[in-house]
Amino acid sequence: HLESSSPTIESNLISDNGQDGINGDSGSSPTVKSNTINNNGGIAVYVRPNHVDRITGNTGTGNGENIIKVSGGEITASGSWVKQDFPYVVTGDVTVRHSSATHYNTQTAAVLTIEPGVVVRFEPGTGLYIGLNNAGSSIYDYYGALSAQGTADFPVVFTSNAPAPAPGDWKGIYFSNFTHDSKSMIEHVIVEYGGNYHEANIYCASASPTIKNSTIRNSDSRGIYVDGGSSPLIADSLFTGNNDSPINVHALRVYRLSGNSGSDNGKDYIEVRGAEITSTSTWSKQGFPYVVTGDVTVRHSSVSHYNTQTTAVLTIEPGVLVRFEPGTGLYIGLNYTGSSINDYYGALSAQGTADLPIVFTSNAPAPAPGDWKGIYFQNFTKDSSSLLEHCIVEFGGHTNNANI
Repeated sequence: HLESSSPTIESNLISDNGQDGINGDSGSSPTVKSNTINNNGGIAVYVRPNHVDRITGNTGTGNGENIIKVSGGEITASGSWVKQDFPYVVTGDVTVRHSSATHYNTQTAAVLTIEPGVVVRFEPGTGLYIGLNNAGSSIYDYYGALSAQGTADFPVVFTSNAPAPAPGDWKGIYFSNFTHDSKSMIEHVIVEYGGNYHEANIYCASASPTIKNSTIRNSDSRGIYVDGGSSPLIADSLFTGNNDSPINVHALRVYRLSGNSGSDNGKDYIEVRGAEITSTSTWSKQGFPYVVTGDVTVRHSSVSHYNTQTTAVLTIEPGVLVRFEPGTGLYIGLNYTGSSINDYYGALSAQGTADLPIVFTSNAPAPAPGDWKGIYFQNFTKDSSSLLEHCIVEFGGHTNNANI
């Protein structure tokens, strides 16, 4: 037992104790390295989250619990969780954030690195939070980052510690507005059985990590939720068994999604919230259709003169299926009420092929004429950049009395 002490414990046999092999309190920061920890009545190692990076290379069997038990708390300096004989079991919320608040233009961050092959299990109701708000300032906050880069053979796993894991066991990973985006990477990672409280395995709150080549499964709600202030790259990942949609995303951020696929989700489609698309972007063909849940307007972020028409162009790739919830529609261009000669210009380029047409249709369970509004090209459309070719447009006519 370690009480506010930080010795080095290296290359020992620690065995046959009535309780834990090693147990350190919050004031202890021991180096625990290359030990064999066997046949103890309790857990192998108990440690605070800020000190896990000092636990390396340990092995063992036959303990009451063959785990490294990590209490809830904060990680305030960069460190790594390395692969050992034992999985890590987190027993309370863990927040990764630097010890010092820094300006949003500098963002000094504490980075938690998870090495390939590491398994992190979370007790029910707990979660992993990246970054922390500094309530005393509007420009200085506590920045954090998560770098979990496994390999195809040795993925990093974030999962439940329940005896019979089920969707919603733990909260999942929450990237806050105080995430250092460029240092946050999830690659070759499995995230499963989250969705408690935040209704997603991974929640991006004005945060933009990179998530690729990963498996996101068995959430109690969505696989990944992307709010309007977030722009994460989500690519080449597999989504299965989530109780809601694999990805719920703001319309402006759809262009950051590519190559994703999956099956057996509650909603086997990418859910696109209604919003304005204010810059040129592309919706690519993936293993899911897109379902639009509110009106989408394509228009440039800046007004321009009708002789110049600076334009946001939405490009839809061949083979893409876009379904619209009843009463929703796609609008191209937007009137600027403050001027008679300057407006917000938009364009739609949907060029399918004979073999891979683009489909705009209804998301109603039994589609019928008039389900959705259709496509509305306004007076503020950039005509020369707008083209529909090898497209199917069907079941519109709601409000605007036409499919187009």
